[in-house]
Amino acid sequence: MNKFHVRSFKQKNTTTSVLFFFMLALLSFTKIHAKNINFDAKYGNNGNVFLKIQKAIDEASAGDVIIFNSNSYDLKDLRGLNILTISKAITIKGKAPRGFDPMRIGSSGILTSFKNVPTFAFRSNNIKFMNISLVRKNHGEGVYDILIDARHSTYLEPVPQAVTQLQYKGIEFKNVTLNGSAYSVHSGNGIGIKMINTSIINYRRTGYWANRFGRVDSTPMALFKRCEIIPEDTIGFDDRAVSYDAGNSEYPVVWDTNNTTFDTCKINDSGIALSRCRNFTIKNCTFNDRVGAVDLVHIEEFSNNIKVINNTFNCQVPNVNLRTRISQLDRDLQPVRDIEFKNNKIVGSYNFFISAYATSDIRITGNDFTKANAIGNNSIDFAYYESRDREPIDAELLSNDITVTDNPGLGLLKNKGIRVQLPRNNARFVIKGYKPSQRTITRPNPIKAVVPDGIYEIVNKKNGKKLTAPSTGTGIVTTNGNSKDSQWKITFNPPYSYFIQNVGNKKYMETHVGYTEFDVITNQPQNVFPFLINYGENATLPFWSIIKHGNDFEIFPGGNERQSVFSTDGSITKLIFTIAIDSNGVRSNLELGDEAQWDIRPVSTDTEAPIGSVISLKKSGGDKRFISAVGSLDQDLYANQNRIFGNGQKFRVEKHPLGKGVALRSLASNKCIRVFGDNANAIVDALGGDGSWTQFEWKSLKNNQVALKSLFSNKWLQAPHNKDITALYARGNAIGSWETFNWEIVTDSRSIDTQKDEDTVMYPTIVNAGDDVTISTLENKNNNSIEVYSIDGRLVKREVSASTTTIINTNTLTSGLYLVKISGGKALKLLVN
Repeated sequence: MNKFHVRSFKQKNTTTSVLFFFMLALLSFTKIHAKNINFDAKYGNNGNVFLKIQKAIDEASAGDVIIFNSNSYDLKDLRGLNILTISKAITIKGKAPRGFDPMRIGSSGILTSFKNVPTFAFRSNNIKFMNISLVRKNHGEGVYDILIDARHSTYLEPVPQAVTQLQYKGIEFKNVTLNGSAYSVHSGNGIGIKMINTSIINYRRTGYWANRFGRVDSTPMALFKRCEIIPEDTIGFDDRAVSYDAGNSEYPVVWDTNNTTFDTCKINDSGIALSRCRNFTIKNCTFNDRVGAVDLVHIEEFSNNIKVINNTFNCQVPNVNLRTRISQLDRDLQPVRDIEFKNNKIVGSYNFFISAYATSDIRITGNDFTKANAIGNNSIDFAYYESRDREPIDAELLSNDITVTDNPGLGLLKNKGIRVQLPRNNARFVIKGYKPSQRTITRPNPIKAVVPDGIYEIVNKKNGKKLTAPSTGTGIVTTNGNSKDSQWKITFNPPYSYFIQNVGNKKYMETHVGYTEFDVITNQPQNVFPFLINYGENATLPFWSIIKHGNDFEIFPGGNERQSVFSTDGSITKLIFTIAIDSNGVRSNLELGDEAQWDIRPVSTDTEAPIGSVISLKKSGGDKRFISAVGSLDQDLYANQNRIFGNGQKFRVEKHPLGKGVALRSLASNKCIRVFGDNANAIVDALGGDGSWTQFEWKSLKNNQVALKSLFSNKWLQAPHNKDITALYARGNAIGSWETFNWEIVTDSRSIDTQKDEDTVMYPTIVNAGDDVTISTLENKNNNSIEVYSIDGRLVKREVSASTTTIINTNTLTSGLYLVKISGGKALKLLVN
């Protein structure tokens, strides 16, 4: 066997070597035999120049250079109907420029111009354009024409999602002007391109467009160096200098742009937009905004690892109502993360520097605001939910890992304030430069799942049938079935979406696309049909939003901002519009019928449980006390606490090692809740191991309630409601109020202890730096003085409060033990981690 492997290895490498030398020889042959073709001499600059250029390209060989030595060539595509196809690796080159300056931004010295050009269709790798200007006739705002069509042939398939998508590479533009058309360059799923000293001017929609179709995880790196991108005079709200858009489909993978870079470019009156992208850099560029029509840097839909470094933003909009919007991060329910704004310079009056919702891992350092002033309420706003009025949510999404430091001028009153919503616990942030009066920092409760993790039947309100995976095909239907094909595992994907997996075939629910505003405006057919698809382990999964509507639920594609909703059409399922947009562009919500309403019903099964989560349990009636494992009573379980004091009230839900049911592990004892065989009079404790006494069925009930049945004794855990501070027993024969417990996920596993001093209470007393500490007094004694001392007696923080309840933040405290005195009273201990 070993000898065979060695021989195979040698044979493989011999074959590889032969192939390598063959390719090297072919490359050398191509270079040696590549020709410079003088177009004027061979074909002539007269007659039908368009057909002559196509003939020259068709007759050229790979590697040839076609040189155009005249000043002007008229291709006479006056109606915009022609296509000039380049299907081999050739170079189109104008005559030597006069006064070309490689350090200038944009093209210069070009002497050769193509006028009234058709669309150039790239159908090969390694196509190059040099020293030439391409001018296309303006066919009007309603025409969506393309000047350079570099979409791969696989992208143009009738169903691009069904074929493996490929991308062209080795494309180069050097000292080129692209003048006119709606889309100057359409690269489809992206191309490997170097665009150097190139001017993209007079585009009507987008200068450079990469628009993902199909299941494509990455796009080749593109480099834009010393380019200028300038639109025509009329600029719409969604016109872009550059757009990398992977958010037009519901494919969940964030598109890797492989460090695509814009370096030392000039962008006038427009901006760069990234949707569901990662690994992208914008540096050393100048943005000149005189119109205020679009965001200069727009980053949305889960994009991450984006760098905006050393750019200049010249904000020159005269209309006070249209002042420059410098950077908009996602302001709906698809938060971005890992974004860096560093060493940028802002000049002039702007609306906002950053407006976003629930971003995380944002670093804003070294940006110069000394010559800038904000018109909006905040220069930086991380709490702007754009759809708050028309699409309210039950609770706020929160930001975290925020760094704002060393930004000259940002703390000046002319640059207004900062607004951010942070977690109550484990908040990680450093904000420097803003004065206290400029800061609006709130700590709302985090959002909770409207549907707990579990197994469900999803029943349509109109036809009364269950959502079902058919025995053949990938579509989704509704039936009266009772098999596992009509059961769905729903898993919360914080902060706001859900994974929906069929229990029978283990496939996940997905849709290729949701409807866009353009689809709604133009009244496109509503023929998008969700489907089921397999995903491997550790894959990025498709996600959906589930919104409670009365007693029912509505299901939306997760990345579509509720413009489409999951519905039925007879027995099949499809997406339908949820919005209308009138002729003035005003958007309104449509009233959804019963076909778009669903009843989500729990199924009795162990896998409903929130496996891996730390939870609390509380009696559903009576004194409604939390369940505790009491250490002084050999970890017996009692309903004895009115709040969560520590790990005694916390239990981790685990799959039971015997294969059926769940185990609930106490964080206090690190042992599992157990019964004592069939003894109904024995108090349940938290000292169990991996045996059958710790096996429980998790029965999900409504309103985040649960019943727990011992799989050994077949009895339900019970806490009587007719007594206060009661023990837990396994003696229930059926589910009643005594066998019902309220449960919720506990997000912070640290002990939340409380200290008291006569009429003063402080909690928690063990925190991470940046967490809040609440101090409550029974009455206000002429403004309470709150003083925090280090262990060596130094006063490190002092506040005066006119309220009986005060929240102090620990973001300025380092790790260690502190003493807190309230109005000179007894010192309370505070430990900061």
